[in-house]
Amino acid sequence: MLLVVLDTSGTLSARTDDPRQRQAPWTGSARRGLRAEPGPASPGSARLLSPARTVGAVSTPVVENTRLTAADRCDRCGAQAHLRVRLASGGTLLFCAHHARAHAEKIKEVAVRLEGDTSLLS
Repeated sequence: MLLVVLDTSGTLSARTDDPRQRQAPWTGSARRGLRAEPGPASPGSARLLSPARTVGAVSTPVVENTRLTAADRCDRCGAQAHLRVRLASGGTLLFCAHHARAHAEKIKEVAVRLEGDTSLLS
């Protein structure tokens, strides 16, 4: 059983009653952002280190899959989509072949990016 205690000074303590548990107990301050490094499995053996540092946000580039699949459906009629239109506002519209041809002129005016079978607009 793991016991975690937060006292009035903001100090967290955690320890286990299970003697088979090999992880060292942890103590530290939640307010100051201190962290502990596990040591041998004896009471109070965790070493207190410097305040935890927050590393800036990590941004991982996301490669967007631009290939249309059979699951992509026309926003107008629900048929299989063959053209994805990216709008300046950030929105996306999907068109089947029929609706892509029918609205080709307007699509060319508002599209920032076209993906899929662009020959439908010719």
